[in-house]
Amino acid sequence: MTLLWVMLGGAIGSALRYGIGKWIPPTPGGFPWSTFWVNASGCLLIGILAGYLEKRSVSSETLRGFWMVGLCGGFTTFSAFSLETLSLLQHQRWPIAVGYVTASVGVGLLVTLAGWQYLRA
Repeated sequence: MTLLWVMLGGAIGSALRYGIGKWIPPTPGGFPWSTFWVNASGCLLIGILAGYLEKRSVSSETLRGFWMVGLCGGFTTFSAFSLETLSLLQHQRWPIAVGYVTASVGVGLLVTLAGWQYLRA
């Protein structure tokens, strides 16, 4: 049964990611804003969820499966992040590539920590 919840969460997360990609279309050779915001908000969400579940001592595999593995896993796009970074490097857009990697990882870690701390306090 948990597998079905993971699949449902993944479908919802993927549909949300697709919608944001349409809402914030990519600019050829420019900073990949839609992927950046999806990853940042997905990291914030998974931090909030982890903090909430830990604070409340919730260990439900189904809840974690739907929200964290399914929804957040389907929503965040680190595979797209990697491919976009590779493309920037192949086109010798080094400053954009370095900025994108640094900002994505740095902001991802900070907002994950913020979300986790917010509901643990």
